[in-house]
Amino acid sequence: MVRRRRPIGTFALLTFVALICSLVVGIGMNANAQTATTTTEQPPPAPAPIYTGHPVGLPPGPVSSVSDCPSQPQWSQPLPSDATVSPPTLGDGTGMSVVTISEGQSTTTTTAGECIYTLTIPGTADPVITWTGGSSDYEPIDTQFTIGLENSYSQWCWTYDELGNYAGWAFAKIEYTTNLGSSYCNTDSTDLWSFAQATNGSYQNGNIAPSTSGGTPSFNTWYQSSLSGSIYYGTFWLCMENPANGQETYYDCWYGYEGPFF
Repeated sequence: MVRRRRPIGTFALLTFVALICSLVVGIGMNANAQTATTTTEQPPPAPAPIYTGHPVGLPPGPVSSVSDCPSQPQWSQPLPSDATVSPPTLGDGTGMSVVTISEGQSTTTTTAGECIYTLTIPGTADPVITWTGGSSDYEPIDTQFTIGLENSYSQWCWTYDELGNYAGWAFAKIEYTTNLGSSYCNTDSTDLWSFAQATNGSYQNGNIAPSTSGGTPSFNTWYQSSLSGSIYYGTFWLCMENPANGQETYYDCWYGYEGPFF
């Protein structure tokens, strides 16, 4: 007797086709899942450090005309290639002011007749920095003095400062202080801080203090710039937000030279 194979029924055929389709779909989903797990998202590039130099060679104010201001000042460090510097304007006495307290005497300098420049550096924070300064003031060595910077919102950055000699080394020191009231010296991650730098009699410069590689600075802590030799002068520059509210876009900065031979 010859046995005949029973033909596959419609239901069995549909079941077999459905099984094949589910296997194909499952393999495709597994491949997609593997692709998703092996694809890594590239992290955004780290923002470039903010420029921490300052103008040099500005005439100590007041000057009589904006034509007495350099059309473009020199800078203590090379500017970033994408930075722009505005033409100079002449201060009208509003905005920034600087107070120096030394040996019990207080001297206030406003922007009246000062050369003012606006430095813009494109980037993550896109800071706009208003710079002025350039004065050279007498300060005896080994004597603490105070510099205060006021922005146009009547907020102050206060620093204690000192320069001198010790064991064959010249030094200039700065401390962000809260001992004189509310102090808004900038300490955010932009590195637009207040600094001191010592220069010896051979016109050699020490380190910039505080260091931008050592983390953000703290209040009521001394930071020192030093090098071998005898102190000739110290350069001090102060920076703060305008207004000081964490917006990390607009800053006021001032610099000046302090030393025993001015």
